[in-house]
Amino acid sequence: MSLNPSYANNILNHLFSKETWTAPTSVYVSAHTGNPGTTGANEHGSTGSYSRATTTSSDWASASSGSISNVDPITFPSATQNYTAKITHFGLWTAKTGGTFIGAGALTSGITITTGDDLLFDVGSISISLT
Repeated sequence: MSLNPSYANNILNHLFSKETWTAPTSVYVSAHTGNPGTTGANEHGSTGSYSRATTTSSDWASASSGSISNVDPITFPSATQNYTAKITHFGLWTAKTGGTFIGAGALTSGITITTGDDLLFDVGSISISLT
């Protein structure tokens, strides 16, 4: 997973007492049709009832060895129409819409979503490492 450099700076500045930083109360997971880079680009559009999935602290394991992963499936609303492209990446945000892009990673394989499908990231399929 790659972090947005601005977000990484906030974490490092907090760690070294350069600024006070407040973690988001929820982390929102997005689905991307291409590499989001450090800006959150290529997020799937609003077609097909897509919206970011809301997670809370209980959806994530406690960090171990510099990594953290999801312990609950991350589910998105059922698609009301075909997605225009395969979902190949995930992203993390501080808000359901808008917000600050935290970072992203690639999925093991692309996911094709058609009408009626539920986009689901299985337990452990999102892993974030700072090492």
